[in-house]
Amino acid sequence: MRHAALICTLLLTFAAAFPVLAEDAAPAPDAAQDESPAEAKDEAPAPVAQGKSPENKAPEPSPGMKDLQKSIGKMTMDMDGLQRRHFFMIYNNNNIISAVKTVRTDVKNAVAACGKNNPDLQKPLDLRFADWESTVSGLLEKAEANRDGLIAAQDYAKPEAIRAINKKADELREETQMKIEKTPVTTKEACDYLLNKMTETQDALSNLLRQTLITFPQALQNDPTYLEEEADKVEKKDDAEPAAESDPAVEPGEKATDSE
Repeated sequence: MRHAALICTLLLTFAAAFPVLAEDAAPAPDAAQDESPAEAKDEAPAPVAQGKSPENKAPEPSPGMKDLQKSIGKMTMDMDGLQRRHFFMIYNNNNIISAVKTVRTDVKNAVAACGKNNPDLQKPLDLRFADWESTVSGLLEKAEANRDGLIAAQDYAKPEAIRAINKKADELREETQMKIEKTPVTTKEACDYLLNKMTETQDALSNLLRQTLITFPQALQNDPTYLEEEADKVEKKDDAEPAAESDPAVEPGEKATDSE
């Protein structure tokens, strides 16, 4: 599913960007080339691309994932194209919001650990993180408000049913995160790297959250598949309309006149 790939990419990207969050999970494929001094020595091999096992077989979904997929299938089974687009906009926006929250917590923990073990860096880290968190948290509030507005504006499902699916996805994500043991790396070099990456990660997360603030009509206008479908509808409609019949009483080249 697209949301799983998005979250995996997001978390791996920021794990690589923050060496103070060296995880037992595998780094991004190019993380081994990173010149950061906080390289983990006993990390697991990188995951196989596209979620495939070495035997080129897709991994079996967990019971939680199967339950989530079943709920989504039941929810969207009778939806038309626009309704499905609207629902998945809500669903994907919620996944981005939740993934950003996970990264925010990891960065907060990293800043605290670095400040504790490097007193000379505590003040600059705290000051920079205060601005970082203010920006990210402000956009998170707007993103959550927009998601809730999208849920309230629709009439194809009960709001509580949509929120229940989002909750299942969040719980599944939290369950996966709990299995990842995160060990802070708080050397001076690693914490300097964390500080220097704050602007880059703030911008990246902010851009992700701004994507969730787009309105549904704007999203449709940026959806090439939807635009193509609409163009096909217009073309089929034009083809189906009969050509206007000419007045048999009027000779070609003459204009009809009112009878006296």
